[in-house]
Amino acid sequence: KVKEVCKKINSNLIIVRIFNLSGSGITKVNEFAISQFINNALNNKEISINSSYLVNRSYCDISQLLNTLVTAAKNGYSGTLDSTGIKIELRDLAKQVIKELKSKSKFNAPEVIDGSLSDDYFSESKEYSHLLNKFSGGKMFPIEQQIHKTRDGLILTRFSN
Repeated sequence: KVKEVCKKINSNLIIVRIFNLSGSGITKVNEFAISQFINNALNNKEISINSSYLVNRSYCDISQLLNTLVTAAKNGYSGTLDSTGIKIELRDLAKQVIKELKSKSKFNAPEVIDGSLSDDYFSESKEYSHLLNKFSGGKMFPIEQQIHKTRDGLILTRFSN
């Protein structure tokens, strides 16, 4: 969908890691950390992280991204941007998912190795934030809202299958 919209509006978009998107379109459980965590939380299954390093990601709602790109294009924007979003460490994301969904899931992760470098896979670009502010009149959806929108998409997909 992202490629289709970008092609239609003659825009280039670099998504740092496509699986750092959240929202109702993110329903593949084993490919997206956020949907995996949410699926486990909905089923009260354990949420595990195997890395002993900090794993930082940034999450951006897919519908907000696409709506912003379309609005920007309608207003003459044509360019390249690097998506970014709400930055969060995966351990914090897992705990936030459990809390937001009032899950009984247990969380399991090894201790972080002191002094280790963190695994940071996100852009420092501010272009998406500027476009969002200019063309959508707002800020990125907070992680709590992204969790609920992703949950809703997972539930809808489950009932439509």
